[in-house]
Amino acid sequence: RPSTREELERLASEAHTPRLVWTPDVRVLRHPAEVPELFARMKARVEAQAAAPVKSAAWQTGMYLFLWAGSSQFRVPSFWLIMAVAELFSLWTADRERRSVLPVTPEGLRAPPAPVELSPWLLRVRTRTAVHTPWLLGGVTVVFLAQLLPGDAVAFAGLDKGAVRAGEWWRLLTGAVLHGHVLHLLMNVVGLEVLGGMVERFSRRAHLPLVVLLSALGGSLASLAASDVTSVGISGGVLGCLGFLLGLGWRWRRHVAPGFFRAMVAIAGINAV
Repeated sequence: RPSTREELERLASEAHTPRLVWTPDVRVLRHPAEVPELFARMKARVEAQAAAPVKSAAWQTGMYLFLWAGSSQFRVPSFWLIMAVAELFSLWTADRERRSVLPVTPEGLRAPPAPVELSPWLLRVRTRTAVHTPWLLGGVTVVFLAQLLPGDAVAFAGLDKGAVRAGEWWRLLTGAVLHGHVLHLLMNVVGLEVLGGMVERFSRRAHLPLVVLLSALGGSLASLAASDVTSVGISGGVLGCLGFLLGLGWRWRRHVAPGFFRAMVAIAGINAV
């Protein structure tokens, strides 16, 4: 349809550029990138779009570092530092994406978009439901309700380091299913529900019980080596699911959302704090 040069320049600036244009100086249809005035608008738009995620990640990194520096007198400075490190990864990823589209050339703008790869793994992630996660959550909750009965369950089955060294190795596993209080239980249940469900969707369902078992055992062994205080909780299993997801996310990094790793590191920071 007939358009003015000003209207075509406006469309090129707003990502609504027509596929072909005709100008009075050239009597054939051309790609807009071949028209100098339109190419300049298209180039500026592409460069601005590529720079926007970099600026956003840089701003958030600075904000987290500022909060970390300002909260040094509190107990949670490590959380803001972890968030800043996670945002630095996003900054690096965004800058890499920005550099991949530079320099902007007419040939690059004329090139057709790359085909979208439809991965069978991605289809499985979108359609699979969690099966083992509800059973794990129910089991941990039932054990906590049993702790409310008369008796000291933590003394009987908690991760008492002296008792473990004396030969009661079964406490390495039983201590993982006990919890100190309701808030402790709720935090681990929420983490296990979210991360456990993701493990079942991202990988085979049978991997979840194995990951939780081995990571809970590994967490108990790490606690045994690091402290003599009696401990309880399935946090080791939750962090094991997190590490498993980070490995899977890196393997399938072409298909996961850009903020996946940042979210995983944030969850790790919250759990650590």
